[in-house]
Amino acid sequence: MLNPATAIKQLDFAWSGLGIATGTPVDYEAAKALYQKELRDARHVNDRLAMLWAQGSLGHILIRLKQFKSAQQYVSDCLKAAVLMNDYAAVGYANNLLGDIAFAQGKMEDANLFYRRGWDAYAKIGEEKGQAWSYTNIGNSAQGLGDFETAAKMYGKSLELIEKMNDTRALAWNKNLLGSVGWSTGRYDEAWKNYQEALTLYRTNQDIRGQAWTLDLMGNLKLAMKEDEESEKLYRQARNLSSSLGDDPQGTAWHHYHLGAVYLFRGALDDAKDEFEKALRLFEELKDTLGQAATLTHLGEIACRKNNSKPALDYLKRDVELILSGKSNPLLVDALAGVAQLLKVQGEDKKAISLLMVALSNPTCRQQTKDRMVSIAHDLETSFTPGEIDKGFRWAKGADLEEMAQGWLNSLSKAPVAVKAAPKKKIKKAGKPKPKKKK
Repeated sequence: MLNPATAIKQLDFAWSGLGIATGTPVDYEAAKALYQKELRDARHVNDRLAMLWAQGSLGHILIRLKQFKSAQQYVSDCLKAAVLMNDYAAVGYANNLLGDIAFAQGKMEDANLFYRRGWDAYAKIGEEKGQAWSYTNIGNSAQGLGDFETAAKMYGKSLELIEKMNDTRALAWNKNLLGSVGWSTGRYDEAWKNYQEALTLYRTNQDIRGQAWTLDLMGNLKLAMKEDEESEKLYRQARNLSSSLGDDPQGTAWHHYHLGAVYLFRGALDDAKDEFEKALRLFEELKDTLGQAATLTHLGEIACRKNNSKPALDYLKRDVELILSGKSNPLLVDALAGVAQLLKVQGEDKKAISLLMVALSNPTCRQQTKDRMVSIAHDLETSFTPGEIDKGFRWAKGADLEEMAQGWLNSLSKAPVAVKAAPKKKIKKAGKPKPKKKK
C-alpha cells in the first residue's frame, strides 16, 4: 500500500513540470492502473492517508494523459481530505496539481492562484523542495500572463533552493525557464547563456528528453535572432534525439510547428501552412490549448499574406475565442497582431493601426512579436501623420487587451440590419369636386 513516505517522492516526478516532456519516461497507463489499485486497496481497509495520496497520484497521472475532468475530481478529493487532516504536504501537492490542470487549459490566473496556495502550504512545514516546485510553477503562470519580471523573480527563488539540494535536473529545468524569459524580452545573450548551461547539465545526466527540449528552445532563440539556418539545424537535432525514445505526439506536434515557423520566416507560405496544419491536428488530438492557439495565429497570418480574408477570419476567430476562454496575454497579443493584418487586408487601415498599437504597446508583447510586426506597422503608418501615430500610441497604452479582442468578436456577430421601407401612404384619387351645400 502507498504510504506518505513513498508518496511524497512524487515530487521528484512533479519536476517534469507543465506538459513539456522532459526527464524519465513514464508508462502512464501502467502508472494509472497502479494508483487505481492503490486507491481500491486503501478504500477497502479505510486507510484515509493512503487514500488521500493515491487520489493525488492518480490525478497527477491523469493530467499527463490529458484527462482533465477526471484528474480534477481526484485531485479535488485529495485536497479536501488533506485540509481535514491538516496534511500540508498533501495540500501543497494537490494545489500544484490543480494549477497544472488550469495551466494546461490556458487558465493562467487560476493556475497562478493554485500555485501560490501550494507554496503557502509547503512554507508552513518548511518543505523546501515543494516550495521550489511551487516557485517554478508560479513563474510559469506569470510568464503565461506576460508578467516576465515576476516570472524571472520566481525562477530565481526556485534556483536558490535547488542549488542547496544538489538536484541538477531541476537546476537545468529552471535555467531553461530563465532562458525563455530572456527570449521573450529580447535579452538574447542572457537567454543563450542559460540554455547552454541547461544543455550541459542535461548532457552530464544523459537526459535525452531534457537535451531535446533545450535544443528546441535554442532553435526558437536563433529564429528570433533571424538565424534561420542555425534554427532549423537545432530543431532537427532535437527531433532526432526525441525520436530515439519512441513515439512522442507532443514532440511531433511542436516539431511541425517549429518547421512551420522557419518556413514562414523564409516566406515559403505553402510549406509553412502544411507544417502548421499538421501541428494543429495533433494539438487538437492532444487537447493542447496553448499549442492550438499559437498555431491558429500563424495560419491566420499566412492566409492574410495570401490575401485570403475568409480563411484568415476563420482561423483568427477560433484563435481569439480559444485564448479568451483561458487567459494568456502574450498569446492574445500575437492573435490581435494577426487580426490587425486581417483588417489591413480588408482595407480597414484605421482599425488595423489602432489594434496593432494596442498589441505592441502592451507590456506582455514579446520581442519576437514586435519584430514580426515591424513591416505591417510601417505600411500602415504611411497612411497617417506623425501626430496621429503619437496620439494613437498614447491612447493604446491604456487600452484593455481583452476588451479589444471581445469587441472584435462582437463586431463579427453584428449582421447588418435590413432597413424596412416606410409604408406608402394611400393617395386618394382626385374626383369631381362636391358641390357646396346651400345654407
